[in-house]
Parts: sequence; structure tokens; C-alpha cells
Amino acid sequence: MSVKLDAFNKGRMLARSAVPFVTRTLVTDSKQQPTETQQFSAIVVGAGAAGIATTGSLLDILGHGSRIAWVDPDFRGGRINACYREVPSNTIAQTFLDYGKGFESFRRAAQAIPKPNGLTKMEALEAKSTCSLHHAGDMLRRSRMGCAAMGGCRV
Repeated sequence: MSVKLDAFNKGRMLARSAVPFVTRTLVTDSKQQPTETQQFSAIVVGAGAAGIATTGSLLDILGHGSRIAWVDPDFRGGRINACYREVPSNTIAQTFLDYGKGFESFRRAAQAIPKPNGLTKMEALEAKSTCSLHHAGDMLRRSRMGCAAMGGCRV
């Protein structure tokens, strides 16, 4: 039997397998000598759909005071925003909404972000219809901003 993991479930699985108490050494001088060491509960690489879901899940599991190092070259929502914004989706809007509300940290962040935002725009779409991926991309950006604003994340 084969199981397909969507970004939401992949994020939950990755968060549960995260190694606690990762140490990161910051190099800030030209001789490449470590000048500062920080401890994090986890490190998340990537701010696409899976990286955002992993961060949301970690915030829910570890608590909003936890320290999470989050690494991505641009924090714009991954390839969906970079390459596929105008591509029509085969996924119904309700599935994207389920992702956007799938974590307590996402729901709490949604209350703090000014409206209209990616989530409220997605809510305005017909739930059983497909949509352009730019709607999902905007919601990913909103979720990423919300996770980072929840505190504990260092980018």
C-alpha cells in the first residue's frame, strides 16, 4: 500500500522526528572563527509548503516560546510563489483552506495579520472549485509571516 504525503502531513511527520536541542555556531568574522553559539529546539530548512507546515507543527508541539532556526534563501513560499503562481490548480480551495487552518499556530497568526490576507481571500473562493496557485502562494506567505511572528523563530 502506498501513502501519499501532502505538505500538511509531511510537516507533521517531520516535526515529530525533529532532533531537539540543535546547536548552531554563528561565524561572524573574516577568519571563520566561531564567535557566538546559540541553541535551538529545531532547525527547519525551507519555507515552501512543507517547511511552513513543519514550522507550524513544531510551534504547536514545542510551544510558542521554543527557539526554532528557520533557513531559506528568500522566504517567499517556495516554488509555488517562485514558478507556478499563474498555473491553475487541480486542488480544490477547501484543501488549501484545511492546510491554512491546520495548525493552532496558523490560526493564532491569522488573527494577528491584517485583513484582507491570503487566508481570507482563499475563504472567499468557492470551496469545491479549483483556483489559480497564486491564491495558495499568497496563503503560504501569510502562514510563513504568521509562524515567524509567533516568536521563537530565528531566520
